[in-house]
Amino acid sequence: MNIVRENIGNLDEHVTVELVPEDYQEQVAKTLRDLKKRASIPGFRVGHVPMGMIERQYKASVMLDEISKKVNEELEKYLRENKIRILFEPLAVPEKTKADFEKGGEFSFTFEIGLRPEMKIDYAKAKDVPYLKVTASEAQIDEEVSKLRRRLGKFSSTEEVVDGDMALVQVVTEEGAEPISSSLPTSYFKESCRNEFIGKKVHDTMVIDLKEMFETDYERSTLLKRKPTEMEDAPEKVTVTINAIHHVDPAEMDDEFYSRAFPDGQVKDEAAMRSRLKAQIERGYDSQERMQYRGAAMDALMAGMELPLPDSFLKRYMIERNPEIYTAESMEERYPDLQKSICFQLVENTIAEDGNLNIGREDILDYLRKYFSFNYFGLDYAMLSEEYKQQVESLAGNMLKEEKTISNVYDNIQFERIADIIFEKSGGVKKSVSLDEFLSGSGSTPAPAKPKKTRSRKTEEKAEAPAEEVKETKAKKPSTRKPAAKKEQQ
Repeated sequence: MNIVRENIGNLDEHVTVELVPEDYQEQVAKTLRDLKKRASIPGFRVGHVPMGMIERQYKASVMLDEISKKVNEELEKYLRENKIRILFEPLAVPEKTKADFEKGGEFSFTFEIGLRPEMKIDYAKAKDVPYLKVTASEAQIDEEVSKLRRRLGKFSSTEEVVDGDMALVQVVTEEGAEPISSSLPTSYFKESCRNEFIGKKVHDTMVIDLKEMFETDYERSTLLKRKPTEMEDAPEKVTVTINAIHHVDPAEMDDEFYSRAFPDGQVKDEAAMRSRLKAQIERGYDSQERMQYRGAAMDALMAGMELPLPDSFLKRYMIERNPEIYTAESMEERYPDLQKSICFQLVENTIAEDGNLNIGREDILDYLRKYFSFNYFGLDYAMLSEEYKQQVESLAGNMLKEEKTISNVYDNIQFERIADIIFEKSGGVKKSVSLDEFLSGSGSTPAPAKPKKTRSRKTEEKAEAPAEEVKETKAKKPSTRKPAAKKEQQ
Protein backbone atom coordinates (compact mmCIF):
# COMPACT_ATOMS: atom_id res chain seq x y z
CA MET A 1 0.00 0.00 0.00
CA ASN A 2 1.35 3.41 -0.93
CA ILE A 3 -0.29 6.84 -1.02
CA VAL A 4 1.26 9.74 -2.92
CA ARG A 5 0.13 13.37 -2.61
CA GLU A 6 0.92 15.94 -5.29
CA ASN A 7 0.09 19.66 -5.49
CA ILE A 8 -1.29 20.61 -8.92
CA GLY A 9 -2.44 24.18 -8.25
CA ASN A 10 -3.82 26.61 -5.69
CA LEU A 11 -5.48 24.45 -2.99
CA ASP A 12 -5.76 21.73 -5.65
CA GLU A 13 -4.06 18.34 -5.23
CA HIS A 14 -3.87 14.81 -6.53
CA VAL A 15 -3.87 11.89 -4.11
CA THR A 16 -2.90 8.52 -5.59
CA VAL A 17 -3.64 5.24 -3.81
CA GLU A 18 -1.43 2.36 -5.00
CA LEU A 19 -2.17 -1.29 -4.21
CA VAL A 20 -0.10 -4.42 -4.68
CA PRO A 21 -1.56 -7.96 -4.61
CA GLU A 22 -0.66 -8.41 -0.92
CA ASP A 23 -3.05 -5.55 -0.08
CA TYR A 24 -6.16 -7.28 -1.36
CA GLN A 25 -5.55 -10.95 -2.16
CA GLU A 26 -6.36 -12.34 1.29
CA GLN A 27 -9.69 -10.53 1.51
CA VAL A 28 -10.65 -11.49 -2.05
CA ALA A 29 -9.86 -15.16 -1.27
CA LYS A 30 -11.93 -15.03 1.92
CA THR A 31 -14.91 -13.51 0.11
CA LEU A 32 -14.71 -16.17 -2.61
CA ARG A 33 -14.61 -18.93 0.03
CA ASP A 34 -17.69 -17.46 1.70
CA LEU A 35 -19.39 -17.21 -1.68
CA LYS A 36 -18.58 -20.84 -2.43
CA LYS A 37 -20.43 -21.90 0.73
CA ARG A 38 -23.60 -20.11 -0.40
CA ALA A 39 -23.42 -20.40 -4.21
CA SER A 40 -26.33 -22.11 -5.90
CA ILE A 41 -25.46 -23.28 -9.40
CA PRO A 42 -27.49 -25.86 -11.38
CA GLY A 43 -25.86 -29.29 -11.25
CA PHE A 44 -24.13 -28.73 -7.88
CA ARG A 45 -25.30 -28.92 -4.31
CA VAL A 46 -25.05 -25.71 -2.29
CA GLY A 47 -21.52 -25.51 -0.91
CA HIS A 48 -20.06 -27.99 -3.39
CA VAL A 49 -19.48 -25.78 -6.44
CA PRO A 50 -15.81 -26.13 -7.54
CA MET A 51 -13.66 -23.18 -6.56
CA GLY A 52 -12.42 -22.86 -10.13
CA MET A 53 -15.95 -22.25 -11.35
CA ILE A 54 -16.56 -19.73 -8.55
CA GLU A 55 -13.40 -17.84 -9.51
CA ARG A 56 -14.23 -17.82 -13.22
CA GLN A 57 -17.70 -16.42 -12.60
CA TYR A 58 -17.15 -14.10 -9.65
CA LYS A 59 -13.50 -13.27 -9.06
CA ALA A 60 -13.41 -10.10 -11.18
CA SER A 61 -16.54 -8.62 -9.56
CA VAL A 62 -15.39 -9.64 -6.06
CA MET A 63 -12.01 -8.07 -6.72
CA LEU A 64 -13.70 -4.89 -7.91
CA ASP A 65 -15.81 -4.64 -4.73
CA GLU A 66 -12.99 -5.47 -2.33
CA ILE A 67 -10.53 -3.09 -3.96
CA SER A 68 -13.17 -0.37 -4.01
CA LYS A 69 -13.69 -0.77 -0.27
CA LYS A 70 -9.97 -0.91 0.38
CA VAL A 71 -9.17 2.20 -1.63
CA ASN A 72 -12.10 4.08 -0.08
CA GLU A 73 -11.04 3.15 3.46
CA GLU A 74 -7.39 4.01 2.89
CA LEU A 75 -8.15 7.34 1.24
CA GLU A 76 -10.52 8.32 4.04
CA LYS A 77 -8.00 7.21 6.66
CA TYR A 78 -5.19 9.15 4.96
CA LEU A 79 -7.21 12.37 4.84
CA ARG A 80 -8.29 11.96 8.47
CA GLU A 81 -4.88 11.08 9.91
CA ASN A 82 -3.15 13.88 8.00
CA LYS A 83 -5.91 16.33 8.95
CA ILE A 84 -6.49 17.26 5.32
CA ARG A 85 -9.70 19.31 5.14
CA ILE A 86 -11.39 19.12 1.77
CA LEU A 87 -14.36 20.69 0.01
CA PHE A 88 -17.02 18.37 -1.32
CA GLU A 89 -15.83 14.91 -2.37
CA PRO A 90 -12.70 13.67 -4.15
CA LEU A 91 -13.03 13.42 -7.92
CA ALA A 92 -11.53 10.48 -9.78
CA VAL A 93 -8.89 11.19 -12.40
CA PRO A 94 -9.69 8.45 -14.96
CA GLU A 95 -6.66 9.07 -17.14
CA LYS A 96 -4.39 8.20 -14.23
CA THR A 97 -6.26 5.06 -13.18
CA LYS A 98 -4.41 1.78 -13.66
CA ALA A 99 -6.57 -1.28 -13.06
CA ASP A 100 -7.13 -4.71 -14.63
CA PHE A 101 -9.67 -6.73 -12.67
CA GLU A 102 -9.27 -9.75 -14.90
CA LYS A 103 -5.51 -10.12 -14.38
CA GLY A 104 -5.14 -8.49 -10.96
CA GLY A 105 -1.64 -7.34 -10.11
CA GLU A 106 -0.94 -3.75 -9.14
CA PHE A 107 -3.63 -1.07 -9.04
CA SER A 108 -3.40 2.70 -8.93
CA PHE A 109 -6.25 5.19 -8.39
CA THR A 110 -5.78 8.96 -8.50
CA PHE A 111 -8.20 11.47 -7.03
CA GLU A 112 -8.35 15.24 -7.27
CA ILE A 113 -9.16 17.03 -4.02
CA GLY A 114 -9.96 20.67 -3.32
CA LEU A 115 -8.50 21.89 -0.04
CA ARG A 116 -10.53 24.00 2.32
CA PRO A 117 -8.84 27.39 2.82
CA GLU A 118 -7.76 28.42 6.28
CA MET A 119 -9.61 31.42 7.64
CA LYS A 120 -9.99 33.46 10.78
CA ILE A 121 -13.17 35.44 11.36
CA ASP A 122 -12.73 39.04 12.51
CA TYR A 123 -15.84 39.28 14.68
CA ALA A 124 -15.07 42.89 15.63
CA LYS A 125 -16.32 43.88 12.15
CA ALA A 126 -19.87 43.05 13.33
CA LYS A 127 -19.61 44.86 16.68
CA ASP A 128 -21.59 47.90 15.52
CA VAL A 129 -24.36 45.89 13.83
CA PRO A 130 -27.45 46.43 16.02
CA TYR A 131 -29.52 43.46 17.09
CA LEU A 132 -33.03 44.91 16.79
CA LYS A 133 -35.58 43.65 19.33
CA VAL A 134 -39.25 44.42 18.77
CA THR A 135 -41.10 45.94 21.73
CA ALA A 136 -44.83 45.20 21.65
CA SER A 137 -47.03 48.31 21.62
CA GLU A 138 -50.11 48.82 23.76
CA ALA A 139 -52.21 48.62 20.59
CA GLN A 140 -50.76 45.18 19.78
CA ILE A 141 -51.46 44.00 23.31
CA ASP A 142 -55.02 45.39 23.13
CA GLU A 143 -55.56 43.43 19.92
CA GLU A 144 -54.36 40.18 21.54
CA VAL A 145 -56.60 40.78 24.54
CA SER A 146 -59.54 41.29 22.18
CA LYS A 147 -58.75 38.07 20.29
CA LEU A 148 -58.46 36.14 23.57
CA ARG A 149 -61.77 37.47 24.85
CA ARG A 150 -63.49 36.56 21.58
CA ARG A 151 -61.93 33.10 21.51
CA LEU A 152 -63.28 32.37 24.98
CA GLY A 153 -66.54 34.28 24.52
CA LYS A 154 -70.10 33.02 24.17
CA PHE A 155 -71.40 32.11 20.73
CA SER A 156 -74.95 32.88 19.63
CA SER A 157 -76.97 33.12 16.44
CA THR A 158 -78.26 36.53 15.46
CA GLU A 159 -80.34 38.06 12.68
CA GLU A 160 -78.14 41.02 11.72
CA VAL A 161 -74.38 41.27 10.98
CA VAL A 162 -72.27 43.44 13.29
CA ASP A 163 -68.52 43.96 13.12
CA GLY A 164 -66.70 40.83 14.27
CA ASP A 165 -69.47 38.41 13.24
CA MET A 166 -69.16 35.50 10.85
CA ALA A 167 -71.87 34.59 8.38
CA LEU A 168 -72.52 31.16 6.90
CA VAL A 169 -73.23 31.78 3.23
CA GLN A 170 -74.03 30.20 -0.10
CA VAL A 171 -71.69 31.47 -2.84
CA VAL A 172 -72.70 31.47 -6.50
CA THR A 173 -69.79 32.16 -8.87
CA GLU A 174 -71.83 32.34 -12.07
CA GLU A 175 -75.36 31.79 -13.26
CA GLY A 176 -76.29 28.14 -13.18
CA ALA A 177 -73.22 27.12 -11.17
CA GLU A 178 -73.54 24.85 -8.14
CA PRO A 179 -73.58 26.99 -4.94
CA ILE A 180 -70.62 26.76 -2.58
CA SER A 181 -71.26 26.56 1.18
CA SER A 182 -68.71 28.76 2.91
CA SER A 183 -68.09 31.14 5.82
CA LEU A 184 -67.65 34.90 5.59
CA PRO A 185 -66.24 36.83 8.58
CA THR A 186 -66.46 40.62 8.53
CA SER A 187 -62.65 40.67 8.78
CA TYR A 188 -62.39 39.44 5.17
CA PHE A 189 -63.53 42.84 3.93
CA LYS A 190 -61.26 45.83 3.57
CA GLU A 191 -62.02 48.31 6.31
CA SER A 192 -63.33 50.80 3.75
CA CYS A 193 -65.81 48.20 2.43
CA ARG A 194 -66.83 46.55 5.68
CA ASN A 195 -69.93 48.69 6.21
CA GLU A 196 -71.43 47.25 3.02
CA PHE A 197 -71.64 43.89 4.82
CA ILE A 198 -72.42 45.10 8.32
CA GLY A 199 -76.19 45.40 8.82
CA LYS A 200 -77.07 42.61 6.41
CA LYS A 201 -79.65 40.11 7.68
CA VAL A 202 -80.28 36.38 7.36
CA HIS A 203 -81.51 35.50 3.82
CA ASP A 204 -80.09 38.77 2.40
CA THR A 205 -78.21 38.50 -0.89
CA MET A 206 -75.38 40.75 -2.07
CA VAL A 207 -72.88 40.88 -4.93
CA ILE A 208 -69.24 41.06 -3.82
CA ASP A 209 -66.40 42.31 -6.01
CA LEU A 210 -63.68 40.06 -4.59
CA LYS A 211 -60.71 42.09 -5.75
CA GLU A 212 -62.26 45.42 -4.85
CA MET A 213 -63.70 44.53 -1.43
CA PHE A 214 -61.52 41.73 -0.02
CA GLU A 215 -58.12 42.15 1.62
CA THR A 216 -55.99 39.50 -0.14
CA ASP A 217 -56.08 36.32 -2.20
CA TYR A 218 -56.10 34.38 1.06
CA GLU A 219 -59.61 35.66 1.92
CA ARG A 220 -60.79 35.29 -1.67
CA SER A 221 -59.49 31.73 -1.97
CA THR A 222 -60.92 30.74 1.43
CA LEU A 223 -64.41 31.97 0.52
CA LEU A 224 -64.25 30.10 -2.80
CA LYS A 225 -62.62 27.06 -1.16
CA ARG A 226 -59.64 27.12 -3.51
CA LYS A 227 -55.91 27.12 -2.97
CA PRO A 228 -54.32 30.61 -3.17
CA THR A 229 -52.26 29.28 -6.10
CA GLU A 230 -55.46 28.43 -8.01
CA MET A 231 -56.92 31.93 -8.18
CA GLU A 232 -55.75 32.89 -11.65
CA ASP A 233 -59.09 32.05 -13.31
CA ALA A 234 -61.25 32.84 -10.27
CA PRO A 235 -64.32 35.03 -10.79
CA GLU A 236 -63.99 38.70 -9.87
CA LYS A 237 -67.58 38.99 -8.63
CA VAL A 238 -69.75 36.48 -6.75
CA THR A 239 -73.23 36.46 -5.26
CA VAL A 240 -73.58 35.48 -1.61
CA THR A 241 -76.72 34.63 0.34
CA ILE A 242 -76.60 34.68 4.14
CA ASN A 243 -77.95 31.50 5.71
CA ALA A 244 -76.96 32.16 9.32
CA ILE A 245 -75.01 34.66 11.41
CA HIS A 246 -72.71 33.65 14.27
CA HIS A 247 -72.05 36.27 16.91
CA VAL A 248 -69.54 36.22 19.76
CA ASP A 249 -69.96 38.12 23.01
CA PRO A 250 -66.42 38.66 24.34
CA ALA A 251 -65.72 36.93 27.64
CA GLU A 252 -65.68 38.99 30.81
CA MET A 253 -62.21 39.27 32.32
CA ASP A 254 -62.98 37.47 35.57
CA ASP A 255 -61.34 34.62 37.49
CA GLU A 256 -62.90 31.99 35.19
CA PHE A 257 -61.56 33.83 32.13
CA TYR A 258 -57.99 33.96 33.47
CA SER A 259 -58.02 30.29 34.51
CA ARG A 260 -59.28 29.22 31.06
CA ALA A 261 -56.95 31.49 29.13
CA PHE A 262 -53.86 30.66 31.20
CA PRO A 263 -54.23 27.14 32.62
CA ASP A 264 -50.80 27.28 34.29
CA GLY A 265 -52.40 29.47 37.00
CA GLN A 266 -49.73 32.18 36.77
CA VAL A 267 -52.09 34.88 35.46
CA LYS A 268 -54.80 36.14 37.79
CA ASP A 269 -55.40 39.78 36.77
CA GLU A 270 -55.26 42.11 33.78
CA ALA A 271 -51.79 43.43 34.53
CA ALA A 272 -50.30 39.93 34.60
CA MET A 273 -52.22 39.04 31.43
CA ARG A 274 -50.92 42.05 29.54
CA SER A 275 -47.39 41.28 30.70
CA ARG A 276 -47.74 37.68 29.50
CA LEU A 277 -49.18 38.73 26.15
CA LYS A 278 -46.47 41.34 25.69
CA ALA A 279 -43.77 38.70 26.16
CA GLN A 280 -45.65 36.32 23.88
CA ILE A 281 -45.95 38.89 21.08
CA GLU A 282 -42.28 39.80 21.34
CA ARG A 283 -41.21 36.17 21.37
CA GLY A 284 -43.11 35.72 18.12
CA TYR A 285 -40.57 37.98 16.41
CA ASP A 286 -37.48 36.11 17.65
CA SER A 287 -36.86 34.30 14.39
CA GLN A 288 -37.21 37.40 12.20
CA GLU A 289 -35.02 39.39 14.58
CA ARG A 290 -32.30 36.78 14.29
CA MET A 291 -32.71 36.68 10.53
CA GLN A 292 -32.39 40.47 10.22
CA TYR A 293 -29.37 40.58 12.53
CA ARG A 294 -27.69 37.57 10.97
CA GLY A 295 -27.99 38.99 7.45
CA ALA A 296 -26.55 42.35 8.45
CA ALA A 297 -23.81 40.77 10.58
CA MET A 298 -22.76 38.35 7.82
CA ASP A 299 -22.53 41.27 5.38
CA ALA A 300 -20.26 43.08 7.83
CA LEU A 301 -18.05 40.03 8.43
CA MET A 302 -17.63 39.34 4.73
CA ALA A 303 -17.03 42.94 3.67
CA GLY A 304 -13.62 43.15 2.02
CA MET A 305 -12.89 39.46 2.64
CA GLU A 306 -10.82 37.76 -0.04
CA LEU A 307 -10.94 34.01 0.39
CA PRO A 308 -8.79 31.78 -1.87
CA LEU A 309 -10.55 28.75 -3.30
CA PRO A 310 -9.46 25.69 -5.31
CA ASP A 311 -11.01 27.21 -8.42
CA SER A 312 -9.94 24.54 -10.90
CA PHE A 313 -11.29 21.72 -8.73
CA LEU A 314 -14.56 23.51 -8.01
CA LYS A 315 -15.27 24.22 -11.66
CA ARG A 316 -14.66 20.60 -12.59
CA TYR A 317 -16.69 19.34 -9.62
CA MET A 318 -19.71 21.50 -10.42
CA ILE A 319 -19.72 20.59 -14.10
CA GLU A 320 -19.40 16.85 -13.44
CA ARG A 321 -21.93 16.73 -10.60
CA ASN A 322 -24.45 19.17 -12.06
CA PRO A 323 -24.31 18.90 -15.87
CA GLU A 324 -27.93 20.06 -16.09
CA ILE A 325 -26.89 23.38 -14.47
CA TYR A 326 -23.28 23.96 -15.49
CA THR A 327 -21.36 23.45 -18.71
CA ALA A 328 -17.75 24.19 -19.57
CA GLU A 329 -19.00 27.09 -21.70
CA SER A 330 -21.21 28.67 -19.02
CA MET A 331 -18.95 28.03 -16.03
CA GLU A 332 -16.65 31.04 -16.49
CA GLU A 333 -19.60 33.41 -16.58
CA ARG A 334 -21.37 31.83 -13.62
CA TYR A 335 -18.36 31.07 -11.47
CA PRO A 336 -18.17 34.50 -9.69
CA ASP A 337 -21.63 33.96 -8.19
CA LEU A 338 -20.68 30.42 -7.28
CA GLN A 339 -17.56 31.72 -5.53
CA LYS A 340 -19.65 34.10 -3.43
CA SER A 341 -22.01 31.30 -2.46
CA ILE A 342 -19.23 28.95 -1.43
CA CYS A 343 -17.36 31.66 0.50
CA PHE A 344 -20.58 32.50 2.35
CA GLN A 345 -21.05 28.86 3.39
CA LEU A 346 -17.40 28.53 4.41
CA VAL A 347 -17.70 31.57 6.66
CA GLU A 348 -20.85 30.09 8.22
CA ASN A 349 -19.10 26.75 8.75
CA THR A 350 -16.17 28.49 10.43
CA ILE A 351 -18.52 30.43 12.71
CA ALA A 352 -20.22 27.17 13.69
CA GLU A 353 -16.81 25.65 14.51
CA ASP A 354 -15.74 28.72 16.50
CA GLY A 355 -18.91 28.40 18.57
CA ASN A 356 -18.50 24.62 19.01
CA LEU A 357 -21.92 24.22 17.46
CA ASN A 358 -23.16 20.67 18.00
CA ILE A 359 -26.81 19.89 17.37
CA GLY A 360 -28.15 16.57 18.62
CA ARG A 361 -31.51 14.81 18.64
CA GLU A 362 -32.42 16.27 22.04
CA ASP A 363 -31.86 19.79 20.66
CA ILE A 364 -34.24 19.02 17.80
CA LEU A 365 -36.84 17.58 20.19
CA ASP A 366 -36.53 20.62 22.46
CA TYR A 367 -37.02 22.94 19.46
CA LEU A 368 -40.22 21.10 18.51
CA ARG A 369 -41.47 21.22 22.12
CA LYS A 370 -40.99 24.99 22.19
CA TYR A 371 -42.62 25.40 18.80
CA PHE A 372 -45.77 23.45 19.65
CA SER A 373 -46.01 24.87 23.19
CA PHE A 374 -45.81 28.45 21.94
CA ASN A 375 -47.84 28.16 18.72
CA TYR A 376 -50.55 25.84 20.03
CA PHE A 377 -50.91 26.94 23.65
CA GLY A 378 -49.12 30.30 23.85
CA LEU A 379 -47.01 29.09 26.77
CA ASP A 380 -43.51 27.91 27.49
CA TYR A 381 -43.24 24.14 27.73
CA ALA A 382 -42.44 24.24 31.44
CA MET A 383 -45.68 26.14 32.14
CA LEU A 384 -47.97 23.61 30.43
CA SER A 385 -50.27 21.30 32.32
CA GLU A 386 -49.41 17.60 32.21
CA GLU A 387 -52.25 17.03 29.75
CA TYR A 388 -50.90 19.64 27.36
CA LYS A 389 -47.35 18.40 27.79
CA GLN A 390 -48.48 14.95 26.68
CA GLN A 391 -50.08 16.47 23.57
CA VAL A 392 -46.88 18.37 22.80
CA GLU A 393 -44.76 15.24 23.28
CA SER A 394 -47.03 13.32 20.92
CA LEU A 395 -46.85 16.04 18.26
CA ALA A 396 -43.09 16.37 18.57
CA GLY A 397 -42.61 12.60 18.52
CA ASN A 398 -44.61 12.27 15.31
CA MET A 399 -42.60 15.03 13.66
CA LEU A 400 -39.35 13.28 14.59
CA LYS A 401 -40.40 10.31 12.48
CA GLU A 402 -39.97 12.39 9.32
CA GLU A 403 -36.41 12.79 8.08
CA LYS A 404 -37.32 15.94 6.18
CA THR A 405 -38.61 17.52 9.39
CA ILE A 406 -35.43 16.61 11.25
CA SER A 407 -33.33 18.15 8.49
CA ASN A 408 -35.42 21.34 8.43
CA VAL A 409 -35.38 21.74 12.20
CA TYR A 410 -31.62 21.12 12.24
CA ASP A 411 -31.22 23.93 9.74
CA ASN A 412 -33.46 26.23 11.78
CA ILE A 413 -31.42 25.62 14.92
CA GLN A 414 -28.11 26.15 13.12
CA PHE A 415 -29.45 29.29 11.48
CA GLU A 416 -30.42 30.74 14.86
CA ARG A 417 -27.31 29.68 16.72
CA ILE A 418 -24.96 31.14 14.11
CA ALA A 419 -26.62 34.50 14.76
CA ASP A 420 -26.15 33.97 18.50
CA ILE A 421 -22.47 33.05 18.05
CA ILE A 422 -21.77 36.16 15.99
CA PHE A 423 -23.55 38.35 18.53
CA GLU A 424 -21.67 36.84 21.46
CA LYS A 425 -18.23 36.92 19.84
CA SER A 426 -18.62 40.41 18.37
CA GLY A 427 -19.79 41.92 21.65
CA GLY A 428 -22.87 43.33 19.92
CA VAL A 429 -25.65 45.33 21.55
CA LYS A 430 -29.40 44.71 21.42
CA LYS A 431 -31.61 47.67 20.63
CA SER A 432 -35.32 47.88 21.44
CA VAL A 433 -37.44 49.21 18.58
CA SER A 434 -41.10 49.47 17.63
CA LEU A 435 -42.55 47.13 15.02
CA ASP A 436 -42.58 49.95 12.45
CA GLU A 437 -38.92 50.71 13.14
CA PHE A 438 -38.04 47.05 12.80
CA LEU A 439 -39.92 46.76 9.51
CA SER A 440 -38.13 49.76 8.09
CA GLY A 441 -34.82 48.18 9.06
CA SER A 442 -35.56 44.63 7.87
CA GLY A 443 -37.75 45.21 4.87
CA SER A 444 -39.89 42.18 5.64
CA THR A 445 -42.84 41.31 7.80
CA PRO A 446 -41.90 39.37 10.93
CA ALA A 447 -43.73 36.18 11.75
CA PRO A 448 -43.20 33.33 14.21
CA ALA A 449 -40.77 30.73 12.90
CA LYS A 450 -42.09 27.34 11.91
CA PRO A 451 -40.16 24.07 11.98
CA LYS A 452 -40.28 24.01 8.26
CA LYS A 453 -37.55 25.72 6.53
CA THR A 454 -36.19 26.07 3.16
CA ARG A 455 -32.52 26.00 3.96
CA SER A 456 -31.90 29.40 5.40
CA ARG A 457 -28.19 28.93 5.07
CA LYS A 458 -28.60 29.46 1.34
CA THR A 459 -28.80 32.90 -0.16
CA GLU A 460 -30.37 33.58 -3.54
CA GLU A 461 -27.02 33.07 -5.18
CA LYS A 462 -26.90 29.58 -3.79
CA ALA A 463 -29.85 28.50 -5.86
CA GLU A 464 -27.44 27.85 -8.70
CA ALA A 465 -25.03 25.91 -6.53
CA PRO A 466 -25.34 22.15 -6.13
CA ALA A 467 -27.73 20.77 -3.57
CA GLU A 468 -24.83 19.66 -1.42
CA GLU A 469 -23.46 22.01 1.19
CA VAL A 470 -19.85 23.05 1.25
CA LYS A 471 -18.40 20.68 3.78
CA GLU A 472 -15.64 18.28 4.48
CA THR A 473 -16.67 14.83 3.34
CA LYS A 474 -15.54 11.28 3.44
CA ALA A 475 -14.04 9.92 0.28
CA LYS A 476 -16.61 8.08 -1.79
CA LYS A 477 -16.11 4.65 -3.27
CA PRO A 478 -13.54 5.00 -6.05
CA SER A 479 -14.20 3.86 -9.53
CA THR A 480 -12.88 0.38 -9.94
CA ARG A 481 -14.47 -0.43 -13.22
CA LYS A 482 -13.05 -0.41 -16.69
CA PRO A 483 -12.53 3.03 -18.26
CA ALA A 484 -16.05 3.26 -19.74
CA ALA A 485 -17.57 3.04 -16.26
CA LYS A 486 -15.12 5.12 -14.33
CA LYS A 487 -17.54 7.94 -13.64
CA GLU A 488 -19.05 5.88 -10.84
CA GLN A 489 -16.28 6.89 -8.50
CA GLN A 490 -17.25 10.49 -8.81
